[in-house]
Amino acid sequence: MIFSCWDTIFKIVLLLIKVQTMFADTHCHPLMKYLHKDREDDLWKPFSGGLELAGIINLFVGIPVFSQADMKTLAKGNVQIVFCALHPPEQKIVFHALKDSGGEGLLEKVAAQAISIPKEKIDVYQESSYDHWELLKEELNILTDNESTTSSANGKTISYKITQNFEEVKAILDFNRKNKNARQIAIIPTIEGLHALGRGHIDIDGPNDHNVSDTEFMERVDMVKGVSGIVGSWKFPPLIANITHAFDNGLCGHAQALSQLFQVLFSYAEPYGPPLGPLAYEGLYKGLSPFGEKVILRMLNLDVVSKNRPNPGRRIIPDIKHMSTKTRKRYYEILDDHNSVAAPEDRIPVIMSHAAVNGWAKMGDYLEPKDLRIIDSHKSWKERETFNPSGLNLFDDEIIRIHRTKGLIGIIMDQRVLAGGQKLEALKGKIDNDDDMEDYFKGKNKKRRWATLVLDQIEHIIRTVKNSGRSDWRESWNIICIGSDFDGQIDPINAFDRSTDFNKLRRVLRKLMKRDPRFDDLLNGVSRDYTLDKISGDNVFNFLRRNF
Repeated sequence: MIFSCWDTIFKIVLLLIKVQTMFADTHCHPLMKYLHKDREDDLWKPFSGGLELAGIINLFVGIPVFSQADMKTLAKGNVQIVFCALHPPEQKIVFHALKDSGGEGLLEKVAAQAISIPKEKIDVYQESSYDHWELLKEELNILTDNESTTSSANGKTISYKITQNFEEVKAILDFNRKNKNARQIAIIPTIEGLHALGRGHIDIDGPNDHNVSDTEFMERVDMVKGVSGIVGSWKFPPLIANITHAFDNGLCGHAQALSQLFQVLFSYAEPYGPPLGPLAYEGLYKGLSPFGEKVILRMLNLDVVSKNRPNPGRRIIPDIKHMSTKTRKRYYEILDDHNSVAAPEDRIPVIMSHAAVNGWAKMGDYLEPKDLRIIDSHKSWKERETFNPSGLNLFDDEIIRIHRTKGLIGIIMDQRVLAGGQKLEALKGKIDNDDDMEDYFKGKNKKRRWATLVLDQIEHIIRTVKNSGRSDWRESWNIICIGSDFDGQIDPINAFDRSTDFNKLRRVLRKLMKRDPRFDDLLNGVSRDYTLDKISGDNVFNFLRRNF
């Protein structure tokens, strides 16, 4: 009886400790829904949806109509470090063939809901006046204009601060530890897709002037880096930036990021050829362009211009998410040339901010379109019992590279990116699951079943580095973090679909790791709480210590 009482007390204390876990997210979109709904003046009020056809369409595409990572939800989830992705929508994703026919058809409404952008906002983005660069600056202005506002959550006054370096991040976390009645969020701006600097616009009424020259584009790179003495130089340069996104921007080839449904909806922008036939999708699977390479060298302060500047601005680390395999191969060659001779403190890490693994051993086996179109096909995804096989995701040799460069893998919370079709069917109970832990998932414990999507990613990453024979494999626990992509038009994991669910996910992972024999040798005597604290936020904090 006494032991039972103490056991209950211990569990309560442990629960209270877990509630205080600090979380970090290397990729989410706190501004996205507010930008599209013109609600930029109140970032603390969660967005509940209300789009036409929302409920019906959500059943098919899975994109939530509520905000998943607004500032208040992040605060309630104790997410203290946020990589806030700035992302003006690519004009190609909102420009459609029905525009000239009046645009009131059902397909247009379906497409609008599928990308979580209201129809009236799509109308604006379809015009020749729409400028990616101007909307990017507007996003940053929204973030800075609301920085002085506050709200309340969990009995605390909450606010956020845009940070410029690691010292400011650390100061915010120190403030949070010392104050019981207040909580701050450290915001680190990032950019998803360099179309945002003036590429990828559609020629609607003739050549689109918003597609700027190489010279002007590079001037904007310098502005964003915060190079001193330049008009329009940013006060808050991003730490990382994706070179590309879902459509061609002339800088580099991109991986296939669109599911079969989205390929059908958006094929008007960059048409597809027939299955495995001629490739009509312009930038898909191609490599790094000569100008794209110059942009990357400027971002990294490795070009002659940067080396001759007394203040070259912030080093912006390219985020490899959305790069084609050919682009990643060339980028790795650039990094190898630098890192092989650089001082340890100047070595450049590889980061995929919102990531999943695909289970394939070598990226080099999938450089050509004929091979990528097979593993990227709906058939390949539908038949896969483990991970999503797409070339968008990390190959095993890339995991080892990220480990070697002390980078980060931010595990995405998108179920379709994390898993193959057969795996998801099993999780939804539509087909039999031969899992040895089946009894553990029955009844109210279905959330444990969904948590295995994240658990499997963690196990594969650690196992891959361990099996590579590296003596420092235990340090692979230092490269995993959360990169949710919440509010980024994803199909979130059931039961873990917003930032307030991170703590619940952590508790479930802790229980699963205890019961899962795959982790016996991987933990190797290290506590589950220690490793989960790393994944929850400590790894991001230490990454910032080295790179921010």
